[in-house]
Amino acid sequence: MGLIKWLLEKRKKWDEGEEEAWDDIAYEQDELDIHNREERHKYINECLAQMKDASQEIQILSGEYNVVTSYLTDMEEIERLPGQEQEILKEICTKIVTLSEDKVSYEERKSRMPDELYRSMSRREEDAEEGIHKIDEAEKYQALIKQDMRKLDSEKSAYHYRRNELRNELLNLRGMTMIILGAIAFCFLLLFILQAALSFDTRLGYLLAGAGAAIVITFIYFRYANAERELTQVTQAIGRLVQLHNTVKIRYVNNTGLLDYLYTKYGVDSGAQLQSRWKQYQEEKEERRKFRRTELELDLYQTELMEHLKQYNITEPRRWLNQALAIIEPKEMVEIRHELIVRRQSLRKRMDYNKDVAGSARDEIMDVVTKYPEYADEIQGMVDRYEKMY
Repeated sequence: MGLIKWLLEKRKKWDEGEEEAWDDIAYEQDELDIHNREERHKYINECLAQMKDASQEIQILSGEYNVVTSYLTDMEEIERLPGQEQEILKEICTKIVTLSEDKVSYEERKSRMPDELYRSMSRREEDAEEGIHKIDEAEKYQALIKQDMRKLDSEKSAYHYRRNELRNELLNLRGMTMIILGAIAFCFLLLFILQAALSFDTRLGYLLAGAGAAIVITFIYFRYANAERELTQVTQAIGRLVQLHNTVKIRYVNNTGLLDYLYTKYGVDSGAQLQSRWKQYQEEKEERRKFRRTELELDLYQTELMEHLKQYNITEPRRWLNQALAIIEPKEMVEIRHELIVRRQSLRKRMDYNKDVAGSARDEIMDVVTKYPEYADEIQGMVDRYEKMY
């Protein structure tokens, strides 16, 4: 384990040394065949290219360096303002920070109504409440119609059941009548045989059989008549129920069509859904109104802040629109200043490095001219062409 750790540390030192060496610019003039025109031109052009790259980098870094410096200068100007002027700025910046937080809070709100649904409800804003009322009435009427239809279906089933009972009763009574008539005929035949063959006095038997038959037939007749009359009434009632059921069906179909039309018109599945969307739309409309007002107020205060900063000779007033908190909170200002100072130091270091690169490349060219004066005019011409181009 100790050997592995030593190797790893050694490798780390090599890597660090290698990266440090990468920053150094080395010129291998001793390896150059200066009398070879192609190699000489290539070497000088490489030096000029280094000067060009370094100069371009310095130009870019200088622009950023000036921006950072102006930022720091603006901070100093703001901090040097009189107390009354600072209070005015702080008051404006407090409004900007508060309004910016409100704006972010609205934009990140999870319960926001989708824009497509909001636009859809906005198009129906004028008649949405009327639509809610119409759908509510139609749905209530639909419930009543269904209730009536269920009652009619129940009554019709009861009447159908009673009609079947009466029909069976009539069949039974007719069968009973035939049986009784057969029984009476048999009794009369038996009495006749007793009278004729055995000379029995059957007058009382005839009387009793006739009386019994009359009573039974009379009972059956009245039962049959009542059943037949009730069957007629039940059949008529079923007919009336069918007609009434058809009328209710027509109302059901028409009301269903009305509901389908209203659901399609407002893009909902129920009145409760439309009512919920209407409530959500009203809340969203109010939130968006507040958001627009917040944006307008924020824009006004930002404009006011820029106008004040321009009066105080701040070079870039616009950058402070997103740094309003730093004007209110000294701690925030300190953190921004520290960050800017670190950035400027980094830029300064990179600018110095590129200046060294450009200077080293120029010194290398001058060294070649000094050592080989016979090529001085040629090299100077190359430098002049480079300077004209860049």
